[in-house]
Amino acid sequence: MSSNINRRKKSKFTIFDLIAVAAIIGVLVVILVPSFKKYSIDSKKVEVKSIIREFILAVETAEISDKIEFANTDSIKSMEAGSGEKISSINKYIKDLEGLNKIKELTIEEANQIISNELDFEVNKEGEFLRVVK
Repeated sequence: MSSNINRRKKSKFTIFDLIAVAAIIGVLVVILVPSFKKYSIDSKKVEVKSIIREFILAVETAEISDKIEFANTDSIKSMEAGSGEKISSINKYIKDLEGLNKIKELTIEEANQIISNELDFEVNKEGEFLRVVK
């Protein structure tokens, strides 16, 4: 008879136990998913900021070495549409030319302000520059 009582004490999980575990998992998911999304976006912003730094360095190097004048309103897109002298000069000093595709719309002035932390910016899911946030 005592072995029968011990068996009853070793019962299986109840439906309430399973609901409690599911609720805890649900709460953890609700808390952690936004954190992971923010981390993903932040890492993409760091990558784009690195590309922006390299772009500004290339512009400054081209101004000094190649004696080319850039306007603050110049962007990769506007330089590509122009004579090609500016963009070919910059390309000599850029390691990752594919990275420039991520910041085509960014002007030199905005790039300088982003590097000096005066402006913030947004990126899309692919890690491409979207817009400046003031």
